[in-house]
Amino acid sequence: MIATHLSPAPKQYRFPSLLHSTSHNHHLPVHLSLPRRHRNFAKPTAAAQDLLASVESVASAASVLAAIVLVHESGHFLAAASRGIHVSQFSIGFGPTLARFRLSPVEYALRAIPLGGYVGFPDDDSESGFAPNDLNLLHNRPIPDRLLVVSAGVAANLAFAFLIVYAQLRSPSASPCKANKPSPIPRLWPRQTSSPASSPWPLRPPSWPPTCSSYESGHFLAAASQGIHVSQFSIGFGPTLVRFCLGPVEYALRAIPLDGYVGFPDDDPESGFAPNDPDLLCNRPVPDHLLVVSAGVAANLAFAFLVVYEQALTIVLRRWLGHGCGAHGGRRASDEDVM
Repeated sequence: MIATHLSPAPKQYRFPSLLHSTSHNHHLPVHLSLPRRHRNFAKPTAAAQDLLASVESVASAASVLAAIVLVHESGHFLAAASRGIHVSQFSIGFGPTLARFRLSPVEYALRAIPLGGYVGFPDDDSESGFAPNDLNLLHNRPIPDRLLVVSAGVAANLAFAFLIVYAQLRSPSASPCKANKPSPIPRLWPRQTSSPASSPWPLRPPSWPPTCSSYESGHFLAAASQGIHVSQFSIGFGPTLVRFCLGPVEYALRAIPLDGYVGFPDDDPESGFAPNDPDLLCNRPVPDHLLVVSAGVAANLAFAFLVVYEQALTIVLRRWLGHGCGAHGGRRASDEDVM
């Protein structure tokens, strides 16, 4: 009796197995590809991360470019303001205007596309209210003032590059880069790894020869471009390693590359030049004096700018080519990483 009532129950209430049933008449579908469904949910997340990384790269590049444009146009603007020259507009970027305001006679504007900028002068604006013969209009100023305004933008960019390099070299927090996270501004001289020292910058390759040569070359080329007599061009001091003459100039390379000089025959009675020779430096006008004196610093700033430009270009090319350090140790995200 007991066996008779209990034996049919398992057959009557047994449910078919979804994984091992051989019957094709049940209406419950069987889905076994759970890992594939999981991959389909993971891929949009990876795509969103790649999109976010691309947006961040574009935003950072645009901000750097906007900073360069701001420094460049500020150089023009400050040079004109320092000489009392009338300025009507100062704009960063071009295209649609994001912000605009006026302070005194100058209109300031921030535009949407940070690929350029300009400083406007009211010289050709008939509605500016200035007389055509106003001495403070740019076209009525002497040539040195116009050259100052034109070249101030490049000079400001060179000074900006020099400050970046100087801050990078002087910063005590410039610790070695962590794995897969390179420094935004690469170190120009790597640390010594063979024997650590207490100083944050134990040893560096000698940097004096290129900076000394660029500094003195700036003086020399500025003088030569103005037709000023030059008698000597020397890199370093101490014992002479190489010496030769080309025309009236004696060139020398000395043993200790920590200094250099450009010699002028102004006070040399044996030079053969008359004391009132107009091509002697002492007889040239003040702008020529300033040009020769400042050309050394300008050459070093140009050298620093080229170094920073080369390093920045290397970083950009590495990112564009997909070799930058990222979340996957320098590799691009792939299906294997997502899965």
